[in-house]
Amino acid sequence: MKFKTRRESKTGKKIAEIEKKAQKAIEVLSNDLGFKSWRIGYWCAFGGCCCVMFDEEPNIKLWKSQEDGYFPKKNSNAGKELAKKLEDLPTVSLDDLNQSVGFDGAPWKHIGVNFNNKDFFGFEVGDDWKFETPDDCEEITVSSFNKMFD
Repeated sequence: MKFKTRRESKTGKKIAEIEKKAQKAIEVLSNDLGFKSWRIGYWCAFGGCCCVMFDEEPNIKLWKSQEDGYFPKKNSNAGKELAKKLEDLPTVSLDDLNQSVGFDGAPWKHIGVNFNNKDFFGFEVGDDWKFETPDDCEEITVSSFNKMFD
């Protein structure tokens, strides 16, 4: 089931807080450290960081190859400081994400959310989940969802 909610709605404001919490800190760190993109931490819904990507190979004394990017080496004080900055990034738990739309969750279930529309947030839940749609959210078709959030 797919839904949309206006960014300024009550539910939209809750989702916006998640977007803001997770995104702003890593963007600031990206500017400070010079990486161009990153992979979100696999242990959370948003935020955290498990590797970063640079346009050019970084200083290999400080960075080791990890997944399809880099993570700081922890064999020097400078590397440990870089790692701590990445490890200290704010995270949003799967439960926080679920609670933003009033889904109390269940083991191994969490909503999917889309941030790439300037007027709406989109989210989806499983068809068989016991989910009560918030009043300020509207169920939409898959094709409408795909057009809004492609």
